[in-house]
Amino acid sequence: LEVTCDCSTDTACVLGFVWTAIQQREAHVRNIPKIVLTGGPCAGKTTALAYLRQKLGDFGFHILFVPEAATHLIDSGESAADPSFQKNVLKLSLESADEAERVAAELRHPRPVIICDRGINARPYVNSHEEFEGLLRLHGMSFSDAFVRYLGVFHLRTAADGAEEFYTLDNNAARRETPEEARVLDRATLEAWMGHPHLRVIPNRGTFEQKLKHLLAEVCSLLGIPEPVEIEHKYLVNPDFSLAPLGAYQEVDIEQFYLQSERSEESLRFRKREQWGKAVHYRTRKWPGPDATSRFEVESVITAEEYEAGKRSIIPGSRIVRKKRICFVYEEQYFELDDFIDPVLEHCLLEIELAHRGAEIRLPPFLPIIREVTGEAAFSNRSLARA
Repeated sequence: LEVTCDCSTDTACVLGFVWTAIQQREAHVRNIPKIVLTGGPCAGKTTALAYLRQKLGDFGFHILFVPEAATHLIDSGESAADPSFQKNVLKLSLESADEAERVAAELRHPRPVIICDRGINARPYVNSHEEFEGLLRLHGMSFSDAFVRYLGVFHLRTAADGAEEFYTLDNNAARRETPEEARVLDRATLEAWMGHPHLRVIPNRGTFEQKLKHLLAEVCSLLGIPEPVEIEHKYLVNPDFSLAPLGAYQEVDIEQFYLQSERSEESLRFRKREQWGKAVHYRTRKWPGPDATSRFEVESVITAEEYEAGKRSIIPGSRIVRKKRICFVYEEQYFELDDFIDPVLEHCLLEIELAHRGAEIRLPPFLPIIREVTGEAAFSNRSLARA
């Protein structure tokens, strides 16, 4: 980060110089990709982290690693039964992540990536969401703040779910779970991240090597290797359905609008995602990919002030789109089901994002899906904003 100034004797200019440098550094830190690798006991995270470090390094990334705080504290002699244990876990997690961000910001390397072992979502280990929110408030954070720290979340299924013959705790002295306890904790961990815009589930299908390759494909897709391609399929759904078969799910309120881009083929979108009463704001640029299912996409977090200012540049004749999004997992796939509030639609839209073309899609049979509408302009959010 470099800011030049030729009038350093002027106090106002010096202050402006310092403020500009601070803003540039904060923006740089915000744009450093931070991803979470999580999962149940004996999911293969340790091996997966080493695998990602090597493979992403081959792609030209510099990897910084934030270790799991709970294991570190237990190995240091703390007891998980101590009432203050989760508070200490959160504190150490934040301190470790901040240190990784500081190092990444000072690197001259053009492509740093921070990989966090479990991240700061301790929701599965406390009694209630309110208790977890209370822990976050000690650090001036909300649940939404915890989500927005990470570009993506990758959940590795425990071996106790689909690869039972390989389930063992021999490689982690801090763990004591039975296979059934591991499955329960695995589900709770996954449910704690539902609602994140880029949650991916890595199941136990085939060999462990295939599991690692699946993980790498998902991470590469999110990081834009070789290009930031979004591969999405969309389906029209009859709204006459019950939420009961979904099992665990999260509801997210979404508001978005479109601005005029300097590039005619590009879509420029501002979006507000609200979950648990807190909002996060995004700016997204999209342009056509090689086929109807894919688009190039670049997304960044913006402030609430930037979001509100963007409303002054909304495309003339378009509207602010509002919808309720239901996020759920079916057959190890992360789906998003949108119920539109404005404009009011006769049907709902179901979306799934894939890591690569040709990946198998297993649609939930309990949803009354009418047909696929991938690539149909009439069902794009930009078109609906003009309806």
